[in-house]
Amino acid sequence: MTTPFNAVAQTWDEDPRRVAVAAAIVAKMLGALRLTPQTTLLDYGAGTGLVSLALAPHVGRLLAVDEADGMLDILRAKLASGAHGNVEVRHWSAGQDSSGLPEFDVITGSMVLHHVEDIPAAAAVFHGLLRPGGVVAFADLDLDDGRFHGKEMHTFHPGFDRDWLRAVFEQAGFNSVTFQEAHRVTKKFEDGGERTFPIFLLTAVRS
Repeated sequence: MTTPFNAVAQTWDEDPRRVAVAAAIVAKMLGALRLTPQTTLLDYGAGTGLVSLALAPHVGRLLAVDEADGMLDILRAKLASGAHGNVEVRHWSAGQDSSGLPEFDVITGSMVLHHVEDIPAAAAVFHGLLRPGGVVAFADLDLDDGRFHGKEMHTFHPGFDRDWLRAVFEQAGFNSVTFQEAHRVTKKFEDGGERTFPIFLLTAVRS
C-alpha cells in the first residue's frame, strides 16, 4: 500500500525522541491496563513495533497490525530471532474487513488516531473486536494547530479535543472513558520558537 510511512520505515527507530515517546506511553499503558498471560491484545498502527514488542512479554498473544508494509517489514525482521513467539504481524486497518480477526481483551494504539480519517467508524470497529468488558488504550495528542507534525507527515487531525473524543467513544458503545497525561514532547522550530505538546492516554471499556 502506498503510504508516507513506507518511505521513513528504515530510519524510524533512529529518532531517539520517537523511541522515548514510545517508552513513556508503554509505561503509562502498563500502569493503566491489567495485562495477564491470558490477555489477547491488538496493537493498532503498530509500525516498527516499538510499543508492540514492549507489551508482548505481558500478554499471552499480541497481534500487531498496520497498513504500512514498509513498517511491518521492519517489525518482521525484529521478530525473526523468535524472541517474541507470541507476536503475530498482519497488514490491516480499521477500514478493511475485520471478520477474519479474533476477539480481543485489549486494543492499544500509540500516536495513530490522528492518522485515522474516520474516528467514529474506527471506534465502532474497535468496539466490535473487543470481548465484553474489553478495554481500549490510545495515546495521542491534545488539540493543537498542527505544528507538532508540520508538513513532515500527513495527518487527518491536528490532535484531539478530549470532550469530542470521549463522546465519539461513548457513542460507539464504550463507557468509563478516562484521560491521563502520558508524556510531553518539546519541539524547537526553525523560527526559533519552542513548544511543549502533551500526549494523553485514553482508556475506555466496552459495554
